[in-house]
Amino acid sequence: MNEFTFSSQDLSSSFGQINVEGKAEVGKELDITIQGEIKDVKQARQFTSVILSQNFEFPEIRGKGKSNIHIFGDYDLPQIKADFAFTPGGYDRFDVDSVEGEVELIRDEFFGRFRIDDPFMKGKISLFSSPEGLKVDIQLDRGLIERIFPGFDIDFPLRGEASGNFEVKLKYEDIQLKSTFSSSSLNFADKNLRDISGKLEWQGDALSFSDLQFYLHGGVVKGNASVDLRAEGFDIDIRGEDIDLSSLYADVKGNLGFSLKGKGVLGQDLALGNFEIKRKFPSR
Repeated sequence: MNEFTFSSQDLSSSFGQINVEGKAEVGKELDITIQGEIKDVKQARQFTSVILSQNFEFPEIRGKGKSNIHIFGDYDLPQIKADFAFTPGGYDRFDVDSVEGEVELIRDEFFGRFRIDDPFMKGKISLFSSPEGLKVDIQLDRGLIERIFPGFDIDFPLRGEASGNFEVKLKYEDIQLKSTFSSSSLNFADKNLRDISGKLEWQGDALSFSDLQFYLHGGVVKGNASVDLRAEGFDIDIRGEDIDLSSLYADVKGNLGFSLKGKGVLGQDLALGNFEIKRKFPSR
């Protein structure tokens, strides 16, 4: 007879204290439930991989906490569903104080939904991974750009806390990121930008901003800009109004307005435009 059932309560192992129940018909189908306190998700994954004789292709999940795992379907290639709450937890290059969510593995396709709460990031993440690539949607309540970008191999001198929606696509070595974002304060190349909002796109080594608006030295700057780090190119079309000159030069009183447009090679070509200074004279 190739069909059997099994059950084990409070099974203790190096990766956790778990309850296991299941039934299987060898060569046909199985139905297994594992639930309990997981001390090491990485070890639990390795254990499951050995038991099922299956290598999981999705990125590493780490952490410890409570989990409920359901393994069912085809005996040789079962489907896996799991829900969890880990403190701390991690996925691929990200480690956080607290994460809860659900994951699902169907053949070579991996689905994940995560709710993250950490000093550097709070929000919801949905991802889909397959042999063709990875797609990630992030609804960010708040997050530090300098901690998030490196996780996607994006190297750009932008720092600070932002919120918004981010979409990341990774296919082989190609990365594409699109975002609609806002922030009370960001630092770009050592310049502080206040109340900034806009749309961002990163592809290859090129970063572009559209519908960009931020406050600088008491004035407002609006427009579009892009930089290609590989080709060392730029394309800019921005305008500014009511920028306080005294914040730049203490002895100069007045407001600056400008428009700037151009494209070319960084360090060689110039963006051209017009500017206007409205002087302030002391009252008598």
